[in-house]
Amino acid sequence: FLSFFTVVKVRPGVDLVITDEETEHRELSTDMAERCKADARRRMKQDGGSGEAIEELASCIEESIAQKFIVSNQEIAFEHKVRTDMAGFLENYTCVDNSVTS
Repeated sequence: FLSFFTVVKVRPGVDLVITDEETEHRELSTDMAERCKADARRRMKQDGGSGEAIEELASCIEESIAQKFIVSNQEIAFEHKVRTDMAGFLENYTCVDNSVTS
């Protein structure tokens, strides 16, 4: 995030977008759903409006959400590993250095 000392220079022709995680996730979800709906509309026009298009829409949304959860879980696992590795390092440091309180 931006702090008091952050300097942001915007030059002509550059789009600057400042957003938060919640807004980013909402936009991503909307983009995924819109893509899936467009595919379903195309399929309905091709097959005359059968139920296959609806099944394809549901499948597309499920797959998109599943992929997002996979990526999120990988990020959480990485962050967990970093925290536990750091904790182990710092615990050993405080136990070895008598001048540091645990």
